[in-house]
Amino acid sequence: FGVIKAFGVFYVEIHRYFETTATGTSWITSIAVATIHIVAPVASALSARFSHRAVVITGGLMCSLGVVFGAFANNLTELYLTVGFLNGFGYALTWTPTVTMLGYYFEKRRPVANALSSSGECIFTFVLTPLFQLLIDSFSWRGALLILGGLQLNLCVSGMLLRPLKATKDPTNGNPSDKHDMTEESTSRTKWTELKNKILLYVDYTLITNAQFMIYSMFGVFAALGFFAPALFLVPYARSKGIEEYQ
Repeated sequence: FGVIKAFGVFYVEIHRYFETTATGTSWITSIAVATIHIVAPVASALSARFSHRAVVITGGLMCSLGVVFGAFANNLTELYLTVGFLNGFGYALTWTPTVTMLGYYFEKRRPVANALSSSGECIFTFVLTPLFQLLIDSFSWRGALLILGGLQLNLCVSGMLLRPLKATKDPTNGNPSDKHDMTEESTSRTKWTELKNKILLYVDYTLITNAQFMIYSMFGVFAALGFFAPALFLVPYARSKGIEEYQ
């Protein structure tokens, strides 16, 4: 998210290079952010099926490839597909498992752990913004994207450092007594129960029946709608007011 918030520097250069509209350029970040939130449930299911470590490493590779491919884009559509969709897909695979992993690692001091893990986003927003400007000035926006692709390989290193923890319970384990005395009728009911338990192992859809949870989720939806816009447009707005790049 530090990269996304600092992407306003690239926004200005891409906007100038392709001589497109502000709306057209902003779709790159919009697609990335939308993909992160849409793919998040898929990332959770994949983490439960394979492992948090494997999913994060895969996501890191996708992030790196998405940005590297974007460096060779010939038009905005190609940037939508690479820096937008592919990169955003990778972000979903890296962000979602690491957030949920904190819940496994910490109990008593979970709020502190969440705060410390989230602080990296804020710190890197300050660090990456002038760094991106320096890279663009030195290597153009294409060269800067190539370097960013290399930097995002560190997400794979982060995934390697995740220590897998054994689950405390297996949602697919039913009552042993349920497996005996099956009629023809009870067999189909048991198969449905097993299928339902397998689905719950990867995606707990029962949350959507909780009204309080859905209200809280709507808060997340509306917060996300306005969360990234100021960071993206702050750079071009400052430029329009005559403020120099690094300032």
